Amino acid sequence: MIRNRIAIAFLASVLAWPAAANAGLITWELEGTIREVSASLNPFLQGSDNEEILRQLQAVGVERGVDWRGRIIFDSEAQGVGDGEDSEPGAFEGATIRIEFRAGSFAAATPLGAAGDAWVGQDDALPYYSVVLSFSAPMASPSSLLQVDSANLLFFSQDETRPLSNAWPPEPPDPSDFLFFNPYAPTLASFLVYGHGFVADDDPLNPNVVEHPFGIDGRITSITAVPEPSLLALALFAAPALALRRKLHGA
Repeated sequence: MIRNRIAIAFLASVLAWPAAANAGLITWELEGTIREVSASLNPFLQGSDNEEILRQLQAVGVERGVDWRGRIIFDSEAQGVGDGEDSEPGAFEGATIRIEFRAGSFAAATPLGAAGDAWVGQDDALPYYSVVLSFSAPMASPSSLLQVDSANLLFFSQDETRPLSNAWPPEPPDPSDFLFFNPYAPTLASFLVYGHGFVADDDPLNPNVVEHPFGIDGRITSITAVPEPSLLALALFAAPALALRRKLHGA
């Protein structure tokens, strides 16, 4: 009887502990291809500095058509900011816990404790009706040459048939619903990464190394919801506990 009670107590602690530790956290694994790499805030501005940054990115495997992988962890229990009316997007400060991005040998991630924001809802701003789901967070890279400043995971549509409430979606969006784009009704699913590199100033009278921006637009082709760490721990520990309980109960 004593051993049976010990097994029941152990089972109860296993069932209770992990879920409380990670309640509300949701993880999505993402994959896609790089749609565009830019080295200027003005896409029509060309120059040797732009070319140098693009060469640096290409050297680490970042260029158009390259596959990338990413991950996002967000808190579905984060409290919204604002009036929360259905007709306006809802802001969730601190909701984005971590964003990760990797392409080739290039990698970046949200520093520990540097939470970002999220934006969920519908925007009736004229002249179009839009649906928005957006996650953003500060980023850092181990590279001393190509530094990453921020990332933005964006789902955007001006299709009135795809409504979205001011609440977290129960399942990840289907990227195939966000593949269409035209200037009148754009629909996008993008993993946007922003950072800066360093180039030599071409001023012969004042040679120096200066920062130069870059941006990576990654088209999202796959999103997979990952079981919460609490659920994984539950699967690992609860099964042996249940087996022990059955064994002691049958003894």
